[in-house]
Amino acid sequence: MSSLLDETVRSLTRTKKGGWVKCSSKVIDKLLDAFLEASHNEASTTEISSLLKEFLWKDYSEGITDNHILVIASALSLIASSNHALSIPSSEDLTSFLTRLLQIYERSHTSPPHKTVIVRALTALVSQVQDPVIRKSTAPMFSILSWTDIEFRPHHDDLDSQFSKAMDKLSSLSGREKVSRLKMASITRLLCLELNKDVPLTLKVEIVNYLCLVLSLLPTRRFLKTVVDQTNACFSLSRDIDKYPKLHYYWDALNYFTSFPVDEFTGQMKSRDQLKEAASTAGTLLQSTLYQKFQDQAGKFLLETSSLSSDLDRTRKELSKIDTAGLVTLLSTLHISTKDQNLDSTTMIDIIISKLNGGMDASEICSTVSALPTDALLIQISECPSDALPSLGPQFLSLSDLLLRSYQQIRADAFTEIYEHVLRTLPRFRIRKKDSKITGSSRHAVQIGNYTITTTKSLTSSENPYSTKIKLDLHSCPQASISEWNDLTEGDVVLLAKIGQNSPKSTNPFVKEGLLSLSSGTIISSLSNSGHIKKDSKSKSFSLHISMDPTQLSHSDKLSAYEDYNLLIKLPPRLKGYKRSLDAISSIIEVNDDVLPEWLLESVLGYGDANCGDWSNFEKKNLMLGKVQRKLLEEALPEFGFNKTKETKKRRVDGGEESTDNLIDAVITDSGISERTIGEGDDLSNLTSAQLRALVRSLHDGLTCASGPPCSGKKTIASKIIAACTSNYPTERILVVSKNLSTLTDVLKGLTDSTSNSVNLSDQLSITASNEADIESLQQTLKLVDNLAISLGDIGAWGNDPNTATTYFRHHIEPRWISFLHSLKTNRTIEHIASTYPFQKFSPLQVTSTTPFTTVLESTMTNYISIKSLFDTITNLAPLSFLTSTKARTTYRISTQARVVGITIDDLLMQASSLNAMNISFSGVLILDAGRMNMLESLFPLMYNSKQRIKRVAMIGDERGLGPDVFNQGSVSESLFQRLIGRGVNVERFNTVFGVDDSFRNVLQKRYGALESGVSVADKNLSLKWSIIKGIETEPHPGFFQNVEEAEAAVEAVAGSLESGIAATDIAIVTPFESQKVLLQEVADSKLNVLPPIETIESLKARKVKHAVISTVRSKAAISDGELTALLSSATESITMVCSEYIKANIG
Repeated sequence: MSSLLDETVRSLTRTKKGGWVKCSSKVIDKLLDAFLEASHNEASTTEISSLLKEFLWKDYSEGITDNHILVIASALSLIASSNHALSIPSSEDLTSFLTRLLQIYERSHTSPPHKTVIVRALTALVSQVQDPVIRKSTAPMFSILSWTDIEFRPHHDDLDSQFSKAMDKLSSLSGREKVSRLKMASITRLLCLELNKDVPLTLKVEIVNYLCLVLSLLPTRRFLKTVVDQTNACFSLSRDIDKYPKLHYYWDALNYFTSFPVDEFTGQMKSRDQLKEAASTAGTLLQSTLYQKFQDQAGKFLLETSSLSSDLDRTRKELSKIDTAGLVTLLSTLHISTKDQNLDSTTMIDIIISKLNGGMDASEICSTVSALPTDALLIQISECPSDALPSLGPQFLSLSDLLLRSYQQIRADAFTEIYEHVLRTLPRFRIRKKDSKITGSSRHAVQIGNYTITTTKSLTSSENPYSTKIKLDLHSCPQASISEWNDLTEGDVVLLAKIGQNSPKSTNPFVKEGLLSLSSGTIISSLSNSGHIKKDSKSKSFSLHISMDPTQLSHSDKLSAYEDYNLLIKLPPRLKGYKRSLDAISSIIEVNDDVLPEWLLESVLGYGDANCGDWSNFEKKNLMLGKVQRKLLEEALPEFGFNKTKETKKRRVDGGEESTDNLIDAVITDSGISERTIGEGDDLSNLTSAQLRALVRSLHDGLTCASGPPCSGKKTIASKIIAACTSNYPTERILVVSKNLSTLTDVLKGLTDSTSNSVNLSDQLSITASNEADIESLQQTLKLVDNLAISLGDIGAWGNDPNTATTYFRHHIEPRWISFLHSLKTNRTIEHIASTYPFQKFSPLQVTSTTPFTTVLESTMTNYISIKSLFDTITNLAPLSFLTSTKARTTYRISTQARVVGITIDDLLMQASSLNAMNISFSGVLILDAGRMNMLESLFPLMYNSKQRIKRVAMIGDERGLGPDVFNQGSVSESLFQRLIGRGVNVERFNTVFGVDDSFRNVLQKRYGALESGVSVADKNLSLKWSIIKGIETEPHPGFFQNVEEAEAAVEAVAGSLESGIAATDIAIVTPFESQKVLLQEVADSKLNVLPPIETIESLKARKVKHAVISTVRSKAAISDGELTALLSSATESITMVCSEYIKANIG
């Protein structure tokens, strides 16, 4: 970010003492020149915000110059481009400013650069239209008054009435107010008509950005969509694509929003049938008009066709026979205006054909965008301007719109990085001229020999008929690379490249490096040399069974053209599975908005009250909490009140003050918080006030968000939430989703034995162990049944198997209990109970002459329940005795037993269809690592099952931590968690850290504010150590950094730990950069006999080790808060930070 503009602004507007100079026309003129000359993103947001608030708005009046207005417009656009809130004056001043701005735009002598500034300012204001002042002042721009000058208005009773009322209200205003409102109402039409004119590319682009924004928000889209349609803006823009090739990307974005199938008046998505019906209606109208007025030109065609839509190519050909006036007539028939537009015949025919085509629904739009890269697609995406994509803006038209934009963003981000990855890999290989052999090597690519693409008949349209098997030889590859090749799994994307002689003079970057062609595919399986599924994770010779890109191959006459590729390229670990995300979006793209509860839908789409899902908006429930200090209850939950019953009276300590530290087993009832007299609640005594509130929130319907730094107990409270939910909702299921397996495993391990059955679908070892434990439990329970039968004198092998045990309960145990209960009707004495209780020999009652009768009766009930539970356990586990496969047993446990199902998001994306097939649904969803998940990953658990109805959603994460995109290069780096918090959702923030030393806490405090120290053990606190070196990083490729001195220091630190007796498995070397990871592996290979894991932040996936050695790499560039948080989350006992003095000072 250049400081040149900042310095210019300061020199023009500040006195030597730092105050403001007089706001003269000379200063304003120079400011305008400076803004026009500067890059659009060149200024400091803080500097420009101060200028706007304290200098430009301060002297605002209706008499200020046009240049003053333009300087304000420039400042607004610069601030908004940085995603910062705008400084806005009163509504009256803003309305006056807008009116002046539009007057300037309409003047014939206003220059294109000034018009560009004005459009950018309008876009800036619309981007923050949720601000009450902006919303009020800009309301006429988006009102039904915008229809004043259009030729064909939609005619519905309600709309006609609205328009009439708006015009009546307008007529009652003063002349000045009337002019102001009409001018603002006409701006969108004015900008659309500009696209018909020969104006500079920069201005066209800004107009398109403005139109895309207003069409992407339901409140602004409602009436302006008609204006954009009636001015044929998208078709006007298409005429300039040949002149400005890059305009094609902006046309794509505008076309997306103009054709997106949502009804702008109802907000409902249009179905495929509705789109077809609209096309059919248009076809009938055209056919009728052609028959009545153009028989000479189209008579024969009309006789030969039953529908104009059946053969659009011929329809286009026949329409070309009609003159311009005739085409205008046809457009008028379809209620399409040509007023004030200079449309040629070709454009008018395009408009007619589009009406006959009918448009696409969300699923069809998604299917037109290829998920697999080719060389042409990668070049195309590399040339696409970032602002030409339908980005993840402040609001969405529907869930389908959100998913489609996410699809395009994920694809664009992945393709951009794949493009750069291929360009880095290709220079490592060359073709020798003398024998055409490949020389060179890379950890990301291997040479391949002959292979054949096979074609099979597809049973369904979704099956890919093209596949091949490619043999890999990895003997010459480094060990780290061998491991990555072996880690390739089903669904991962790989690239096939055909390379030849490089062409240095070519303008195509791929051809310049010798790439002749690039194709891609997804892995079906990895096969051993014998042709079976590969099980060896360190194999150096195996085959990949690859499903080839059907889109590319289906357009080829000869498959042999794709059988002479000579290089196989794997993607970096973080990219190889991107297609799973795209496939997941495709699977849910057609869901209705009602799949989410209304309170969550509004928050997700960006409308209404951000806190409509807050627990305070729902009915309070009777809940069991657990053992908590009364003082903490009163502090954390004041809105519930506290019932001081006999059981909860404060106890005096030593005759002095009353103690409030005693634990009570708390329950929440209609009358407030009380103590439970029966039952053993979960121990919540170590929770903080914020954690307790998060738990209580999560038990109520609605949305719960909780955020905290590393070591703030996020996993602990997640376990407590699960336990509390299963206790309070014993018949409902909860889905627990995490970004990484280690967090999920820790949370599920934190559940108490009393928690209902849980299954971790992402941990096959734990599933197998649980299945074995259940079988063992079944056998032990059957033995207890035998012991019960022996004690009762019942002869027979009643514990032989589940069937005999069930029969024994039905015919021997239950009848005895019923008979005993009947006997109590006539004799309610302790002696009678002691002499007639049928199970006394198996489970004796503890009865004395002083024991109350009710206590004895409760003991018999408890006794019988424990006996009955034996048979309940047998009934639940019985199917496991005859289910032989792990898969079958797991399916049974999930569908029948489990109340808690845990899974990583990557596994859920792959296994969602299997879960749906089990016909299970979840009423509660708990999302862990919420800040690490992108929009899709957060929403997919809530949407993949369209039949389930979510009642409660809890998201736990770190809002200041690392976002979904580690390198922060992409547009999908914002998580739903961060988005919701940014919209103002109530968050429970944890400000207590546990088990860390003071140096660690001090580092966190610099980023999170004041933090308290929780319960910890002094000699086991997580410690932060420093290893300061003077190394300077190198940059062998743009954005790829290495630091040799740091690599050597990090390996030396590990060597010292190994010598002290620490096991290599308890240590990890961690770095933010993949390139440094390679260097660390090379240094470690040469200096260590035993290699510890060497990880990037992304590959570590928040998995914790005992001791982490961190190489920050950069010596002068500050490490981001997100990266630092992720690094600090990597260890449980010690962290050694290998870095420069500058980085240490920056970290704190």
